[in-house]
Amino acid sequence: ITLKIINGILVPPRNSEKLASAITYAIDNLEDMQNIAEKGHVFVNENFDVKKMVLDIDNLYKKLLKI
Repeated sequence: ITLKIINGILVPPRNSEKLASAITYAIDNLEDMQNIAEKGHVFVNENFDVKKMVLDIDNLYKKLLKI
């Protein structure tokens, strides 16, 4: 999951011009890329923690069983 330029650079599939532009941006803006990497790390830790995912799945099963 990439949120625009907050935690990554999203490039459309099979679009070499956009890919080249994103790579050039990354090379020319190393400080921004470091910030993006840090935000991406935080996003993954907050949203893909194993304990949280298990709890979310457990809650989903409980909700579905009540229906």
